[in-house]
Amino acid sequence: QGKLLLLLGLHLGLTGLPGVAAALLAARKGVRQVPVLLAIALAAVGLVGLLGFWAYFADRVVGESFSYFAVLGAAGLAIWCLWGGHLDRDLLRRLGTPLALWALGSAFLVFLGFAHGGADAPLMTAGIRFSHGLPGDNGVPVLTAEWIFAHAHHGPPPEQGGDWLLSDRPPLQAGFALAQRPFGWDFELLNYQVLGVVLQQLWIVGLWALLLAARVGRVTRALAMVTVLVSDIAIINGFFVWPKMLPAALLLAAAALVATPLWLELRRNLWAAALVAALCAVAMLGHGASIFGIIPLVAVAAYRGLPSWRWLGVAVAVGIALMAPWSAYQKWGDPPGNRLVKWTLAGVAEVDDRGVVENI
Repeated sequence: QGKLLLLLGLHLGLTGLPGVAAALLAARKGVRQVPVLLAIALAAVGLVGLLGFWAYFADRVVGESFSYFAVLGAAGLAIWCLWGGHLDRDLLRRLGTPLALWALGSAFLVFLGFAHGGADAPLMTAGIRFSHGLPGDNGVPVLTAEWIFAHAHHGPPPEQGGDWLLSDRPPLQAGFALAQRPFGWDFELLNYQVLGVVLQQLWIVGLWALLLAARVGRVTRALAMVTVLVSDIAIINGFFVWPKMLPAALLLAAAALVATPLWLELRRNLWAAALVAALCAVAMLGHGASIFGIIPLVAVAAYRGLPSWRWLGVAVAVGIALMAPWSAYQKWGDPPGNRLVKWTLAGVAEVDDRGVVENI
């Protein structure tokens, strides 16, 4: 239990520090809406994971340098933002509430999952702890991370069982595993399991942002948070760490910006275009099924009032910039990389030579 507590603190700190620094910087620059600051924090956390993937893909030395820079740079930025007492203490308190809930929610699920042992084989334990035997998908991101760490430029990527290619699964969670590897790793993958729970439990921050932006009352907000925390959806998919709840957290944050009264103001700010696009693009790079959350958000935004063409142009540019490298790798680095898309959109699970459109 002491080791679990230590690992939990480590990965909470490594994961949350870039988000805290980004939110504090935005607050120092004049942003005062807590839901917007939480969305900025989640976007920053996601971008660190994505950049970690590409840094290690380029070279291990580049990746390890990025890992230390991300942590030390975020710590330095957070200290600078807090220095001198320029930030409102009430704002800091309101930002600290979802941060504390995220930490407590992560601790709840980690210790609930290992209440009857199993920490010596964490991924296997997670597959049977709260459900019937689940597939090995919770280990796919770490297999990707292991190969990139050891062999990224030495031979073709390995198949990941059942004819699945490395390019078939989005890279975000593997990027987190790579970015935090220099600070804590073990053969049993307990570090990875705890990190995975911490990432999935970010839904707490995203849902808090949405409820706050929707002006839900304190009691109702508390009931909603507890209801989701103890639901089968959050417990199963949070402890069995396939990357599903992590993209959901990003989409909840995007919904807080688009589907609430904040949209009337944010649709006029170009930086908000970049923020919404970053949340959606990084969610897609966490799990392709995020498209089923993005499409309704686009419809809601159109219904509530379209932004300017410049706003849309910035959003499209940011989305393309974030997603293009992975799309290029799927097409030319490890083709075809479209199996998950064909399965999700066309219901075709088997491997064939047809393209996505033809399958649909």
